[in-house]
Amino acid sequence: MWPAMWPGYPNPGAVFFTDDPENQRIADEYGICVSTSHHEPMQRATTEWFEEGRVDGTWDWTTHRDEIIEFFREGVQRAKGLESYFTLGIRGEYDRQMATDDPGRVVRDVLEQQRMLFKEVHGCEDAAPQVMALYKEIQDLYQAGEFTVPDDVTLLFADDNFGSLRRLPSRPEKLRKGGAGVCSPHTVLA
Repeated sequence: MWPAMWPGYPNPGAVFFTDDPENQRIADEYGICVSTSHHEPMQRATTEWFEEGRVDGTWDWTTHRDEIIEFFREGVQRAKGLESYFTLGIRGEYDRQMATDDPGRVVRDVLEQQRMLFKEVHGCEDAAPQVMALYKEIQDLYQAGEFTVPDDVTLLFADDNFGSLRRLPSRPEKLRKGGAGVCSPHTVLA
């Protein structure tokens, strides 16, 4: 399940993880595996970032790297012991393209730091299931070889916001340990 999380009224809006601190545990009890969208990695909602007193412009890896790492760490720790499917990667603030001259370098560093958090909290990098949503410019960077995704991480190819898939996983991508699949607003196939 990818719970919808977005700004709204009353502020901060809907946040599955904090609306009721028991949500994640109860989902696990019922056998529901929780994940997050392509722009809300590491079991953290965008609205949580701003609810904690941060202002527009602070969701920027190049200027707030350590703070974002700590934000991710809290998501990994909060989900420890619960069935979760962690979304890796990063996009820019409010699900926009990152404001950087070298987004490939940023994604490489983000993936490295995220994997280190799994090792720190769980003892090994592949202790929890992980997915890399290849969406918009992130898919372009992946296809250009700007970053690699660890073999145990599921590759998720997304639609173009209009229900048309940009591409399907190749045979080698489907044979990866983590596999690969596609997602559109109406269906998920893996």
